[in-house]
Amino acid sequence: MATERTIKVVSGGDLKNYFGLSSQHIDALAGLGFHLYRQGKFKEAETVFHGLVALDEQSFYGHAGLGTVAMSRQNPDLQSACQHLGRAAEINPRDANVQANLGEALLRSARFKEAAQKFETCLALDPGLLQAGSKRARAIIRTIDAISDHVATMAVQPPVNFSKRS
Repeated sequence: MATERTIKVVSGGDLKNYFGLSSQHIDALAGLGFHLYRQGKFKEAETVFHGLVALDEQSFYGHAGLGTVAMSRQNPDLQSACQHLGRAAEINPRDANVQANLGEALLRSARFKEAAQKFETCLALDPGLLQAGSKRARAIIRTIDAISDHVATMAVQPPVNFSKRS
């Protein structure tokens, strides 16, 4: 006969409570995941972040970490990055760094309007550009603006004819 604890685990109960983990335990796991990420140990970091999501499907750090790892790989998984960063942004919509990361993942996925909205949200959350994500969002926006201005000026200039070189 199944015990109450077994039923909780099988039915998708809250594993962090099942194992008696406090918010300090969860924060320590998240810190380990981000430390591994910063060391470039993406596979190990991903394992930790998957563990956080397994312990709590509403884990902000788990989803934010999984999205960041997915985007940082040599061959980024932008679909996974958008999914996990989007989930992290739903859980905590006031985190400017996650908004910036989600904006970048959307931009790299050619979802330009959505990306612009996330960058705007990021900058509204941190108008003083105190967080790294906000600074990156501002740099991306300025780069896009410069490219746009350059393309606009090219449209009014005659094209360069390289076949008539001296």
